[in-house]
Amino acid sequence: MSRKVNLDMNVFDGIFENIAFSIVIIITVILQALIIEFGNLAFMTSGLSGPLWGISIAIGAGSLLWGVLLRLIKVPLEEWEKETPDVQ
Repeated sequence: MSRKVNLDMNVFDGIFENIAFSIVIIITVILQALIIEFGNLAFMTSGLSGPLWGISIAIGAGSLLWGVLLRLIKVPLEEWEKETPDVQ
């Protein structure tokens, strides 16, 4: 399993086990950076300075921290949300 959508705290566990998922993520990151830096005519963008790239990355990392904080809040699970054994 490459991504976690349950209540596990470590969302990065096994992230590189699925090669297709890894390739899609790498291509997406590269294309987004190229579009921002060089897509001025096609996408009406302008390149970001170093501090703006840092702010963008910090906002993305902040969403991961926000997810961890939300997982710390204990709420009763519905029956369909409870963990079930993996089907082979």
